[in-house]
Amino acid sequence: MLAIIAGQGDLPKKIIEARLQKGQPVVVVAFEGQTPSTLIQSLPANTPFIWARFGQIAPILSFFKQHNVTEITMIGGMTRPAIRDLSVDWTGAKWIKILGMNALKGDDSLLSAIVELLEKEGYRVIPAHVHLSNLFMPRGIHTQCTPNAMDINDINQGIALLNTLSPLDIGQAVVVRHGIVLGIETVEGTAQLLTRVADHTKQTRQNQERSHSGVLIKMPKIGQSKKVDLPTIGIDTIHQAAKAGLSGIAIESNGVQVIDSEHVIEMANNYHIFIKCF
Repeated sequence: MLAIIAGQGDLPKKIIEARLQKGQPVVVVAFEGQTPSTLIQSLPANTPFIWARFGQIAPILSFFKQHNVTEITMIGGMTRPAIRDLSVDWTGAKWIKILGMNALKGDDSLLSAIVELLEKEGYRVIPAHVHLSNLFMPRGIHTQCTPNAMDINDINQGIALLNTLSPLDIGQAVVVRHGIVLGIETVEGTAQLLTRVADHTKQTRQNQERSHSGVLIKMPKIGQSKKVDLPTIGIDTIHQAAKAGLSGIAIESNGVQVIDSEHVIEMANNYHIFIKCF
């Protein structure tokens, strides 16, 4: 039995639907204040689920045992709570002790340590792309618009910056315009990064009509586990990039998940922005 540990976004629902369409049952772990209630409401009546709070481990492991879970997929963004907001049970306290300093580091370090704990419990952690074969786009330019020389320079600078920041486990995205870094993704996520860039664009352009410029570069950290928390783009990302006045998006071909790639490409063409996979 596969358990889906579901966070935010569209991917948890898409994986659940794909499994069920193949006649492969799932059980779902949802977290209060994180997992959309609409996801649970959309589940077929015979799909087991449990609501949990961060720090509550024993009920989840008991739920897994009850439903003979052997495999787990962790998918969807989650906002890390403050220590004071944790509802820690005895098992959760033991896990936090084992996690040690990893609990205070970046998301990749924390999630990799959690994966290791789950695997020590005997579970196999499976990445999202195993369930959805079209999550990665091949290298190349996938849109009618293509990057110009300045865009290529911005992409290369963004890649170099993300590689430099990678050991610090900060973020997976950056926006570069004409060689100037407009923003780096932190715990806020890509959507808020692009909102900040859009605000900056409004202030600097002063309502003057200019062509789009600047690129969102997104890629996993060096050595990042592909089992959990891979960077993702979707239709919303295209809307946000266009609103921010960007000319395109550049992503790592085998490291960034693309939700509904056909619609993403169509939307990018409508906005006259490019999508390049490197």
